[in-house]
Amino acid sequence: MNPAPLLAAVVLLIGLFLPLRKQEAQIRQKKQYRECLLREYPRLVSQLTLYLGAGMSLPQAFSCMADTERKGSQDILQKECALVVREMDRGIPAGEAIQRLGDRSGLWEYRAFCGMLLQNRQKGNDKLLTMLQNEAEKAFAERQRRARITGNEAGTKLLMPMAMMLVVVLMI
Repeated sequence: MNPAPLLAAVVLLIGLFLPLRKQEAQIRQKKQYRECLLREYPRLVSQLTLYLGAGMSLPQAFSCMADTERKGSQDILQKECALVVREMDRGIPAGEAIQRLGDRSGLWEYRAFCGMLLQNRQKGNDKLLTMLQNEAEKAFAERQRRARITGNEAGTKLLMPMAMMLVVVLMI
């Protein structure tokens, strides 16, 4: 029996499924990135509210957020803020750098928030701080809702191992 056709078929299947696996890993990584950005959204809003309320301009606020260290390596939000600051340092207008942040995130929360900041930069609005404070409250309420949902999912996932442990205890 000649193993060459079988070996060729296996190599061909590996060659077909390897790119799919890499693509799936990239999709999973992008999903984790967006989930992390979504978790960090309330922090972005509250820090920008704090910095803008202290009298800083928008580029200065992003610069402070990029420089803030959080125990160890940079987190995703800090990297995004540093990217916005780098873009502004390269000569890209602040409005366009902020819009790119919203586009890069791919999340409607960031796009709406960046749109609100851009609208304020273009038209001017003396109620920006109240709008940011309201947005921060909404973001924290949404974060609490998501945490509640995640907690419920965790309880459901633990149900099967708990049932198996109950069976073991009953056997003993």
